[in-house]
Amino acid sequence: MAAALPTSGMTALGAIDHMQVPEGGALLVIGATGGVGTFAVQVAAARGIRVIATASAQLAEQVRGLGAVEIVVRGAEPLDQALRSLTPEGVDAILDVVGDHSVTRSVASAVRYGGALFSTAFSLDEQLLADERIRTANYRLDRKPERLAELTRLVTAGTIRPVTGAKLPLEEAPRALAGGIEVTGLRGKTVLQVR
Repeated sequence: MAAALPTSGMTALGAIDHMQVPEGGALLVIGATGGVGTFAVQVAAARGIRVIATASAQLAEQVRGLGAVEIVVRGAEPLDQALRSLTPEGVDAILDVVGDHSVTRSVASAVRYGGALFSTAFSLDEQLLADERIRTANYRLDRKPERLAELTRLVTAGTIRPVTGAKLPLEEAPRALAGGIEVTGLRGKTVLQVR
């Protein structure tokens, strides 16, 4: 479990810190069932943020159990339409951990003026990055010791927990990286076991 914590947890925590979503604000997490997404949902919910998350129909209840208030089932309807029906006034922020350029472009207009659109999968193109109406960033993990300390505190207190998916032997690393969701199932963080 500890192996699933640092990179994904610190990425989620750092992105949420930088997006500055206010308590009571609305955050859409695109890709809430993977390593970063599961932490992002939990951290945001613990901070009193209204979490809207994308997930498959099979994993919707798992994500709801992590703290998401609303689930947009992937593929059921276009994400921008679903988001507008859930939050006609717009969201305060969107965190994309999937990396689909067409999706981030389609939902950008749903962010309120002054809000934030961040991607940990580097899906924001130059045009979106130049948008002065909202704060945008292709977010890269910054390894601040205080962030790891906060993450450890949250886990120790039981506020958040690592969600692990596939546990594969180290020899399977190339196949897991190449095959992605088909191999790992994308249910939490994939952990490679050294024997």
